[in-house]
Amino acid sequence: MQFVQVPLDLATEEEFRSAVDSVVANAPRLLPPGAATVAMSVHRDEAAAWAFGQVVGDVSPTQGDVISVSKNRHGVRPVAVWDAPSTLLYAVLSHKLRPHLPEVVRGSDAWHEFQHAPLSEPGNYVVVADIASCYDMLDHGLLSEELRLQAGEHGTVVTLNQLLAKATQKTYGLPQQSESSDLLANAFLQRLERSLHRRGLRIWRYNDDFRMTCNSWSDVVHTIEVLDEEVRHHGLLLNDSKTITWRRGNYEARLEHVEQLRQGIAAEAEIDLEELTSTGLYDDVDQQDPDPEDVAALASTKLLDLWLEIAGQGDVPLARRDEHVSLLQLIPPALKILTPEPDDLPATIDILFLMLRYEQTLTPAICRYLATVNGAELLDGLDRCLASDPYLSDWQMWWLLNVCTRLSEFASNQARMAWAINAYQRTSQGSLIRAQAAVNLARIGGVTVEQLMRDYDQSSPIARPALVAALALAGPTAEIAAAIRSDSRLHEWVFDLVLQQNAQQG
Repeated sequence: MQFVQVPLDLATEEEFRSAVDSVVANAPRLLPPGAATVAMSVHRDEAAAWAFGQVVGDVSPTQGDVISVSKNRHGVRPVAVWDAPSTLLYAVLSHKLRPHLPEVVRGSDAWHEFQHAPLSEPGNYVVVADIASCYDMLDHGLLSEELRLQAGEHGTVVTLNQLLAKATQKTYGLPQQSESSDLLANAFLQRLERSLHRRGLRIWRYNDDFRMTCNSWSDVVHTIEVLDEEVRHHGLLLNDSKTITWRRGNYEARLEHVEQLRQGIAAEAEIDLEELTSTGLYDDVDQQDPDPEDVAALASTKLLDLWLEIAGQGDVPLARRDEHVSLLQLIPPALKILTPEPDDLPATIDILFLMLRYEQTLTPAICRYLATVNGAELLDGLDRCLASDPYLSDWQMWWLLNVCTRLSEFASNQARMAWAINAYQRTSQGSLIRAQAAVNLARIGGVTVEQLMRDYDQSSPIARPALVAALALAGPTAEIAAAIRSDSRLHEWVFDLVLQQNAQQG
């Protein structure tokens, strides 16, 4: 068995306490909150001591469970979930390297500056490019080399490399939706950026997006050739579909056009764009929370009505695609302050369920909003949606059932129950997705303790905390409860937390 060797003096319990804080505060926003994360936040000091004892010495991390999350342009983002001790160790190791590595700068201001940077220098052309599946393809060996050069923390880097190799079962790839991965990937990409500067390119970078200025067409061809060569040299690949050359004037006009679209949509919907900010134009967006005291709540569903007009048939007209992109940037933060009139709520819910079918990337924002609406109205909307036999991915089912099964009236409808049972049965046994489906099903009495125990016995440490939560909801015998609580301190905390939450809700 392959072990990660963690020297006894490499980390402290205090560092693991800080790691618990970081992991809880930076839980993946594309996934619903997990039982293990919530339990660790409640038992912060105990969780740190438990994880510290688990990983110091020789530890064998479980291979990560990858969740397929929808991203723009019908793509899929692989979000890896690791077992709790490995996740905390990853945070500890990256935090030890942080003082020696470049700061990760994100946000709307940084993105705006990046987009406009090529216009600050002379040049007739602007080349736009990004890297395909950057995090998923990042080479561990090259990363370790860069980290040793920048940080000099040999023991930390060696342990980190072993952890990545064991948890990914590959020699490449970082888990996405992770603050630690953002830090490490940024250091690696700066290495690539330096190589491009050394070869004379005028280049700017935001994460794995690049902008370059060129004086002539031959300069453009040379620039793209050098970029492709250096990206490959670093073990990565350019995204050919996103490598585009603009004439300077057209690039500038494009930025102005998109901003005017956003301003126009926001003005029509009575939204303050100072409070609704976003980053990427064609990629995923990073939203900032609006301040309820500073932003007037939306009195209508104007943004949703506009989306229905543009994309409600599942096909966006070519002439309105820029408008559609801008609209998708505005909808997630707008949902946080959306307050339709009571008479408009059913129509609003119907539009949101339609969005789940055609705009899969909006699933987290939509489900967070649906969790705030009247339960009866939500279930009525769900029934109307299910009548159309929609296809939702396993990831989307996780989100939506996590909201709907918390309503006691959910189980009163056979069609809903059949839908929830199908979400559980169609997923592979032992997977985290199936375990989360089991939690949702257990809330409504749709799964037996015997079924859950069969899953429990075949599951990895990654999925088991969710199955412990499901078992706590299903009401096992005292003997079974004692057995699963005794398997792990984490299981004990999850089981007891679920019972406590149930008692409070009851």
